[in-house]
Amino acid sequence: PLKQVDNEEDGVKTENTKNILPLILDGITTAKEPTIYTNEELELEEEIEVVEMVERII
Repeated sequence: PLKQVDNEEDGVKTENTKNILPLILDGITTAKEPTIYTNEELELEEEIEVVEMVERII
C-alpha cells in the first residue's frame, strides 16, 4: 500500500518550479552552426557511443 507523506515534516524543500522550463528550453533551442561529418567521423561517433553504453553496463 502507498503511504501518504507530508513533505514539510520530512524536511523536503520544494523549489520554485515556475522558472525552470525556460532554462531547460534554452539549452535545447540554442542555435548552433550545422556540422557536416564524413562517413569515417560518423562511424567513429557510433563506435564511441557503443563503447560508452557498454562501459555503463559494466
